[in-house]
Amino acid sequence: DDAAALPAPAPAWEIEDALAGLKLRRLLAGMRGRRPAATGRLVETVARLSLLAFELGDSLAELDVNPVLVTEDEAIALDVLVVGKAARCRLA
Repeated sequence: DDAAALPAPAPAWEIEDALAGLKLRRLLAGMRGRRPAATGRLVETVARLSLLAFELGDSLAELDVNPVLVTEDEAIALDVLVVGKAARCRLA
């Protein structure tokens, strides 16, 4: 499994370090004659999602982003699911 987990909000440098430790980094660097992917845009996207998760805090039940398409110019989250926790109220 090629994954990394960071506490939110994760700064860009931690996200870059986490990406550098993944097998995926070879694909992002541009294997087999392909141009390198926009890793900076991927880092920016992950950092923004991390900040969103942090700001939503306890009201967030789930945040799922899969897949993210990373081209040589951009990073695009193709499918995103955000699920909030149901507000609980107590009636007297």
